[in-house]
Amino acid sequence: MKSLQHAPLKESKLIISLKACLIFLFVFNLSFAECPLLTTGRVSLIVLLILYGKKAFSLLMIEFGQSKFYFMSILLLLFAIVWWLANDCEDSILMSRAFWFIIYSGLGLFLYVCMAKFSLLSAMLYYLLAMLFQAMCIFATIIDVNFYTWTVEHLPAVSDNIDYGRNFVRFKGLSNGGGSALSVQLSLGVIAAYILFLRSHYAKQKILLLICAIVITVSTVFVGRTGLLISLFFLAGFVIHSGRAYYVSIPLLFIIIACVFWINMSMTSALYVDGNYDVNLQQTFRWAFQLFTEGDTGTSKALVSMFQDVPELSDLDWLIGTGRITTQSGTNYSGHDSGYVQFLYAAGLPVVSCFYVTLLFLCFRKNRYNTGKFKNIGYLLTACMFMLEIKEPFIFKYTVPFFTLSYLFLTAYEHEQRDAAARVSKTFVKK
Repeated sequence: MKSLQHAPLKESKLIISLKACLIFLFVFNLSFAECPLLTTGRVSLIVLLILYGKKAFSLLMIEFGQSKFYFMSILLLLFAIVWWLANDCEDSILMSRAFWFIIYSGLGLFLYVCMAKFSLLSAMLYYLLAMLFQAMCIFATIIDVNFYTWTVEHLPAVSDNIDYGRNFVRFKGLSNGGGSALSVQLSLGVIAAYILFLRSHYAKQKILLLICAIVITVSTVFVGRTGLLISLFFLAGFVIHSGRAYYVSIPLLFIIIACVFWINMSMTSALYVDGNYDVNLQQTFRWAFQLFTEGDTGTSKALVSMFQDVPELSDLDWLIGTGRITTQSGTNYSGHDSGYVQFLYAAGLPVVSCFYVTLLFLCFRKNRYNTGKFKNIGYLLTACMFMLEIKEPFIFKYTVPFFTLSYLFLTAYEHEQRDAAARVSKTFVKK
C-alpha cells in the first residue's frame, strides 16, 4: 500500500506488524486467567508511554487548553471520586469508567497519533490489521475446537457466550469480551478499510481492502448483530465508491455473500463445549440475520421494557446523581442497559449533559476541517457513537470514542498541514 494518497507508508512490514500488534493488545486488553491483573492493555500502554509518552503528554496538554471536553473529563473523575468516598468506597465503577476513559480516549488517543506519526493512513492500517487478526482468531475458534477450549480456559469471558436457551454460540475469538462490544470493535476495522479504500487510487488495492472488509464482516456474524449492521452499512459504501474496481468488487461481494448463505444451509457440524454440549451453527446464522428475516431483533423492545424496572430518582438525585452504577449486591443500579440511563443515575443530569455536549462539540469542531466524503464519515462516526450509547455504555467501553477521535484529530492535523504548506507557498510566490 505504498502508493496510498497523501501520506506514503515508509515503514517496513515488520514495524507495521509490531504496531498493529500493539494496537490489538491495547484495544482488546486481554486478561489471562493465570495473571488477571497484568492485562495486555496495561502492558501495551507502558510500552507506548516509553516510546511516545513525552510527545503525547504535550499534545494532551495543548488539547486540554483548547477543548472544554477534556477539562470536563477531569471534573467527571473528581466528581466520581467524591461520590466513591461518600458511598463508603463501595461502588467504584463510575470512578473507574471516568479514569479509563481519560487513559484510552485522552492519553491513549495521542499515543496512537504519535505512533502513527500523525498519518491517518498509518493509523487506519494498524487498526485494520489488528481487527483482521481478530477475525482470523474467531474463524479459528469455529474450526478448531481445541483452540476454542484454550480461549475459554485461559481468557475467561465477562459473560457466557453460549445462549443455552436458543442453542447457539457467540464466538469471542482472542478476547475476554464478546457479543455486541466485540462486534462493534470489529466493525470499526471495516470502517478503517473503507477510509483506506477512499484514499486509494489503485484497483488492486481497493479489491484487497474490500476483501479485508468482507472477511471482518463475516466474522461479526458469529459475534454480534450490532457490529454486523454497522459493517454491512459501510460495505455498501465500498460498492458505491468502487470506481475502476467496480467490475471486480461487485461480483466478489455477491460471491462471498452467497458463500455465507451456503454455509448457513450446509453447516450442520457441531461445536462441543465441555466435551458434551452440542451447538448448531445454523442457529447462530438465524440469530445474526434475524433483523432481515423477521424485521426485528427484540433489542428495542427489551430496552423499552427495562424502563419498567428503573427506580425513581428524587429531585436531588436528578441534580447530583447517586454515584452508583451497581447496587451492593452487584446488580445494575438503574436496572437499564443504556449508557445514558446508567450515567444519569450515577452522575445526575447537569454532569451528564455537560459531558455528552462537550464531547459532541469536540467532534464537530474537529470535523469542520473535512470536506466531502471524509466530512460525512466524521458525522457518521459521531452519530454512531452516540446512537450506540442508547444500547449500552459504549462510550465508556472506550474503543468507539478512541477510534472516532483518532480519525477526527488526524484529519484535522492533515488540514492544518495543508494550510501551513499553502501559506508557505504563497509567501514564496510574493517574494
